[in-house]
Amino acid sequence: MTQRRMLTRATAAVAGLVLVMAAGSTAYAKNWKTYDTDSLNRTVPSQKAYSTGSSMVWQNEKIRGQVPDVRVKFAVNLHVDGARNSCAWLRVITYQNNGFKRTQSKRFPASASKNFGYYRFCQASGKGVKSYTGSDELNNHVINNNNNIDLAKVSICYTASKSRAPSGDCYAFTVKKGDY
Repeated sequence: MTQRRMLTRATAAVAGLVLVMAAGSTAYAKNWKTYDTDSLNRTVPSQKAYSTGSSMVWQNEKIRGQVPDVRVKFAVNLHVDGARNSCAWLRVITYQNNGFKRTQSKRFPASASKNFGYYRFCQASGKGVKSYTGSDELNNHVINNNNNIDLAKVSICYTASKSRAPSGDCYAFTVKKGDY
């Protein structure tokens, strides 16, 4: 092989590597446009655990000519209003859809086993409020990546003690992006 041909191949390889590295280091969106906002205000059947001032915000990157990054953010004010030492529980799971199937994207809390897979808020007095927030983002600047976070499953529960798993006194619901 001639020196010129080897130099051309080496130059092409370096250029390809630079392109891959640049694509891999693309940052998440800096400017977001809110696509939809859903209320997460719900009350369990006993009315001893509930959420107020709570929402799920679905956002797309403000961009033209490319597949936008996507983000979903939630903020929940979780209340417990029950017996002494009782607990309110919260779980949020987001899902992404690639156009063919939907898969779990992120779980809040991250552990599916600690505290029975929920955020747990217990109060000695049985009364109080605690705020929880979370965010799930997808960087879609990879060629042919059409993933979209478009669904979340939320559960709010009440138990009389922290050692009892959330079960019957729950409000479980689904929110969807664009489902006004």
